[in-house]
Amino acid sequence: MQKGLYKKISDTEMLWAANAITYPDGRVINVSDHENATGEVEDGWFWFNTESEAKAALGIVEPVFPKPEIPQ
Repeated sequence: MQKGLYKKISDTEMLWAANAITYPDGRVINVSDHENATGEVEDGWFWFNTESEAKAALGIVEPVFPKPEIPQ
């Protein structure tokens, strides 16, 4: 992922929109209208230049999976 709009959906997941976000009601958020914006753009979407920048700002953490037990 790269520059665009990002939205946190859980502690380990986020959405990314490179061009536009289209809602079921027909409303559209064009990414180009918000390039280099600061703060929330709309409805929980934020502009970031990189995925790592978005993860840091939105508090996204890598999921930790339990290690399987191997019977001996």
